[in-house]
Amino acid sequence: MLRPKVWIQRSFAYLVRFLDLVIPKDSNLIVAGSPNLGGNSYYFFKMMRVKKINSHRVVFLSRKLTEVAEIIKEEGSGSSYHLLSFKGIWSFLRAKTVVLTHGPSDFFYYIGKRNLRKRIVNFWHTIPIKDMSGIAKGSNLTWDIQTVSSPWEKSLYENYGVKAKLVITGYPRNEYLIWAEKNQVELSRIKSKLDQYLQFTPSKIIVYAPTYRHHIGTDFFPFDDFNPQEILEFCKKHQIVILIRLHPNERESSSDSKLKKLLESKYFIFANRDKFSKMAELLLISDIVITDYSGSYFDFLLLNRPTIFLPYDRVEYNNLYGFAVNFDEVSQMTTCQNQAELLETIETIVNGSLEIVEFLAEQKEKYHQYDPENCSRNLVSYFN
Repeated sequence: MLRPKVWIQRSFAYLVRFLDLVIPKDSNLIVAGSPNLGGNSYYFFKMMRVKKINSHRVVFLSRKLTEVAEIIKEEGSGSSYHLLSFKGIWSFLRAKTVVLTHGPSDFFYYIGKRNLRKRIVNFWHTIPIKDMSGIAKGSNLTWDIQTVSSPWEKSLYENYGVKAKLVITGYPRNEYLIWAEKNQVELSRIKSKLDQYLQFTPSKIIVYAPTYRHHIGTDFFPFDDFNPQEILEFCKKHQIVILIRLHPNERESSSDSKLKKLLESKYFIFANRDKFSKMAELLLISDIVITDYSGSYFDFLLLNRPTIFLPYDRVEYNNLYGFAVNFDEVSQMTTCQNQAELLETIETIVNGSLEIVEFLAEQKEKYHQYDPENCSRNLVSYFN
């Protein structure tokens, strides 16, 4: 039996779905939605405004009043509404086009089976490292267009059985990375956010951002030869700061005990959503990413910067989720199995490695064959 709260939510969602079938649509209105301001839907909204793409009006709908207030402060009145407000619901009902990052849940399940009067566009998060074959069934029921970054990724989703139109435009989040990297005002704004947490001026910034494992926590620095003092001395020698970025579903209080001593030093800082709501901002100011299986690797390729992999539970992870890519190929240059290898790899990158630079260029061409610099403009051309 459904709980009363769930019953009310579902009943309300079904009412909105019914109204969506009968209310006339505005072909120039697009609504973007996401549970947070770090997803592709948000960056589509942002890039449409930054680049003054005026062929369509875009409104961002959020579940959080704080996010609505933040957007209105930046973009002005009428740019964002709460998803459950009258103006938010009305905007959804009137919009011809809806853009998603995670699927129908981005809009409180207002979206059901395909509505021929509406155009549903799904971005997903980024190019996947994890197997995504489970999305095929849902995509065939819900959305009309899905963006991808290359013929390789298009072929991946075709093999999964996705029936939506797959358009090679790249992702809005990556469009933002390319735009922001060239925008000194934006870079200065992000760097100033980090400066308030720093106790020194680092020569290199590393972000350590593992993926989410659902039932178990992340094992940071998962090495038999783990030696926190050696890591701290290495950071001191090279003047490196390491930003620890937990997945949104993990909490600092539940993070790995190995981090406690490191975080007592000035060389380690938590950089979670309370400090940086958007992962893309951390990528812009970082020189190296450390991860296990995060798709941020693909985003970072566009900045021509390296990712170090620590796949300590690869067999278990593969059994649970599987891989969408040839992980050996992706990680071959910078996989580390122990602390000595990790520090040596960081030092090699810091000192400059032509071999790694050339490898990154090859990977970038494969996974970003089409430059996402004009992703949003190219995407809306499909709407006309």
